[in-house]
Amino acid sequence: AFAGTVIPQLTFETIGDMTNLSQAGNNPYAGLGIGFSGNAFGIRSARDAGGSGNFFRDPVNLGALAMFNDSPTQENVLTLTVAEGFADFFSIEYAGKLGARGRAAVFDVQGNLLGMEEFKAPAGSCPSSTDDLCVWDITKFEFSGVAYSIKLFGSTANYFFDNIQLGQPGSTVPEPSTFALGFAALAALGLSRRRSTR
Repeated sequence: AFAGTVIPQLTFETIGDMTNLSQAGNNPYAGLGIGFSGNAFGIRSARDAGGSGNFFRDPVNLGALAMFNDSPTQENVLTLTVAEGFADFFSIEYAGKLGARGRAAVFDVQGNLLGMEEFKAPAGSCPSSTDDLCVWDITKFEFSGVAYSIKLFGSTANYFFDNIQLGQPGSTVPEPSTFALGFAALAALGLSRRRSTR
């Protein structure tokens, strides 16, 4: 499903406000084999896009990914699945409330942990006295193996996420064109050796 060698960055700019990404037709990345858990919502900035999200960045970034669960005080988990897997690294941009605790983790097909990183506390404050989250940071970590799921841990409405990058495609099965090119090279080598022995 991943054309070429780079998985596209997952952004949430074109998704409507309070859109449940697990429901059919709402996930713009379903064609890439990427799925979202039932508590994953696309959300728009209240300040800049008339949505319900209490975050802002700049005029270009008006959408984000948010998790919503029943308990705003207990740790919740938002899960992304990647059917073909990905390797090497994971990165995500996020904005978090002061005092919020969260982390990102990637898992292999059996559910074994491959890598994890804690979200840092916001390095600064917003220019206004509102609750808007405006200090964005990035978490990026490398790992060994092929990951098939990402779990984002945190409390409801404490984090907004955007610009998720999933490293390199994880499938180790060569494309058919790679096989064809390899066979053509072997045939040419065999033909040249046959001519040189005559």
